[in-house]
Amino acid sequence: MRRLPALACLTALCAACPDPIASDAAEGEGEGEGEGEGEGEGEGGDPRLALRLNEVGCGDDFIELIATGGAVSDTAGVVVSDRDVVDARAVPLDAATVAAGALVTVVPGFGIACDETITLFVDGVVVDTLTPGGGGPLGAAGRVPDGSGPVTPTTPTPGAPNVAASDPSEVLFDVFAAPIELAIVVGEASEQSLRDDGYTYVEGTVQIRAGDVDTGPLVVGLRKKGRIGSFRDFDGKMAWKIDTNRFVVGQKLLGLEKLNLNNLVQDSSSVHEYMAYEVFRAVGVPSPRLGYAHVTVNGDDAGTYLVVEATDDDAFLDRHFASTVGLFEGQYGQDLFPGSGAAFDQDDGGPEAVVALDELAARLEAPGDDLIAALDPILDWEQVLATIAAEIFIGHWDGYGPTRNNYFLHLADDGRWSLLPWGVDQTFDYHWPLYDGQGLILQRCLADAGCRQRYEQTMLALVDAVDARRVAGLDDEVRALATANVARFADDPRREWNHEDIPALAENALAFLDARSQAVRDELACTQDPDADVDGDGFACSLDCNEGDAGIFFGATEVCGNDVDEDCSGRFDDADHCPDCLPDTSDPARPLLICRVGRIYADAVARCAEDGMRLVAITSAEDNEAVYARARRRLGDQAYWIGLDDTAVEGRYDFSDGRSWTPESVDVFAAWAAGEPNDAGGNEDCGHVWGFISEWNDIPCDGAAFAAVCEPLP
Repeated sequence: MRRLPALACLTALCAACPDPIASDAAEGEGEGEGEGEGEGEGEGGDPRLALRLNEVGCGDDFIELIATGGAVSDTAGVVVSDRDVVDARAVPLDAATVAAGALVTVVPGFGIACDETITLFVDGVVVDTLTPGGGGPLGAAGRVPDGSGPVTPTTPTPGAPNVAASDPSEVLFDVFAAPIELAIVVGEASEQSLRDDGYTYVEGTVQIRAGDVDTGPLVVGLRKKGRIGSFRDFDGKMAWKIDTNRFVVGQKLLGLEKLNLNNLVQDSSSVHEYMAYEVFRAVGVPSPRLGYAHVTVNGDDAGTYLVVEATDDDAFLDRHFASTVGLFEGQYGQDLFPGSGAAFDQDDGGPEAVVALDELAARLEAPGDDLIAALDPILDWEQVLATIAAEIFIGHWDGYGPTRNNYFLHLADDGRWSLLPWGVDQTFDYHWPLYDGQGLILQRCLADAGCRQRYEQTMLALVDAVDARRVAGLDDEVRALATANVARFADDPRREWNHEDIPALAENALAFLDARSQAVRDELACTQDPDADVDGDGFACSLDCNEGDAGIFFGATEVCGNDVDEDCSGRFDDADHCPDCLPDTSDPARPLLICRVGRIYADAVARCAEDGMRLVAITSAEDNEAVYARARRRLGDQAYWIGLDDTAVEGRYDFSDGRSWTPESVDVFAAWAAGEPNDAGGNEDCGHVWGFISEWNDIPCDGAAFAAVCEPLP
């Protein structure tokens, strides 16, 4: 499937290529763009050489020419083509005479792809070229003003003067404008479905009012958005996904097919997502646009929401990529494991995209001696490393690099994959280690010296880009947004935090950037300082966790079972060649078995049972912290399953009474994270420890593959 290229690419194209009209005006010789050379109408030149491509439509497939010189009395030898040579596909200009300044439209026999270059030939010589590019939301691009202006997205006007295109969705995405008014209405059956489940699209209507814009009620598909952490029920601050053509095929809402309404229950600053996506944008990573909306549901005030552009919407893809042949969303714990392509949520493309995803996973598994060279034909390293570096830098612990969550994999028709960020609300409060993370691309890169060096260079470039963006006004924007949001959220009946804290929390996030930039620069400078390598093993600072032993450094061979972290991963016995399950006898009074390979809950229970054990049960706050400290020695930030009390070996607990479970209602200590347990979707019956913190979360028992911590049966 081909799509429109990004407007950024179109802009770059226009900036990089001299405009032939401007050249003509400057030189007075009518020299065309590309290889062709000719004389203009003046001084008795050939007027055909002053013909120019004025507009190209890649939606309606048309090519418009304009005579910028004198009248063209003979159009013989004038042809247009989507190739760089004159061949059988070339289409002649079907006109005997073209008046000066006149517009002539050619309807070619070939289809026009939006990323293809259209070429104008005169007697086989290139006179002009034009690439439709992004074509804006309407699939056309041309010169504005006619004949002499720069190439820009246009509203298709074959045979008439060009008009610059406007994007109707822009009204949704201005964080500094007053929130739009967005009304959701669902009938009784749809409301009941949203209450019972919520993750199946139901029919409802959406109406948007913003300034002079009033869409009127449109029939759309609606469902809940968010699971772990951000899940809220229908009567609470429920987040929403809107699908505009779910029930009305081809329908768009202000040019969009999809839209997200984030509830911000996990971002009491209300500005983290804006800041995070600005960091990604600073290093060229495609990122969604944002805005704010005041939402009503069946007439009830639901408060203020963050409007987030959908990454899987054609409008987003068209703006950022020249083509899309595949798009996959990574769910929690998913990664490029061999043969895992079909398990991903595929948002775009066909079976060939799944095959390509499996090929990427296979090459990542066994790249040979040079990881960069092995994957470069199918992986956009510059873009992918920029995405991962930005995740690590802003402390996006819930992203691909750190924990294999909240990401998209995009495949273009050149066969190369990109990595896109998502779900960046929980950021700017955790200094994630630069050389750690569960994402396989990151792990493989850090284990390869050449790739690790490129990652470090990318990280330094990112710090420079962030500093430059702050000099350009990011801090002032964040403060202004925080001030505006105090008022926006003041009367929100469903917010779960104090709106008066927003400015202070925004300042905390900016202070995080201050500290993080300096810390990253210091750490990378240290790792590259030869004097810091005391034991001479070639590694220093955070890449060497023991400068007194030359056999211990980042990437060294792990010796299994000796309670030494030879490879400085922050974990013991975590290498692929080490056994899955190893005993931890650091506390003889409570022996544990720690199994690092991810399993669904039932398989984790079964694995513990093989050794006559069960999933660990936590009985107190002290017990929770002690088990957590022991688990981290082997698992690091990896999540792990737990049993929830002394009697439930299977570890389940019952939500059938409407989630009335509290720590006091059973004889067990609990360390649930804020907002947990929430039984999102009605089937979160198993518990796990997050890993990066000691707090717990409930999740479907087959919803993810986690490590397991086992203990003897009582």
